[in-house]
Amino acid sequence: MPLDLIPFLTQSAQGRLKPLTEAKEEFERGYLKEIVQLTGGNISRAAQIAGRYRADFYKLLRKYGLHPGDGKPPLAVHRETAGERDHRSGEGSGTKAK
Repeated sequence: MPLDLIPFLTQSAQGRLKPLTEAKEEFERGYLKEIVQLTGGNISRAAQIAGRYRADFYKLLRKYGLHPGDGKPPLAVHRETAGERDHRSGEGSGTKAK
């Protein structure tokens, strides 16, 4: 191997490319996170899409510190306004007793 290629190969491997194990783990974690979000946290469906058994899919989630709930949308908190409260209770309808 020509000696002038050694710095190029070393620099390329250190500067732009990650080791295969690290790149694979980064890909798998991102893939799992995306598929769990896509399915809304439905692990049976996520495992089916990924072509894995559900138990194996759970093992992968644990390996990468992910949780099935990570894919579920946050609960919407409904705050009742004074107008909604008055309307529901029959008040504020413009027909007050005199």
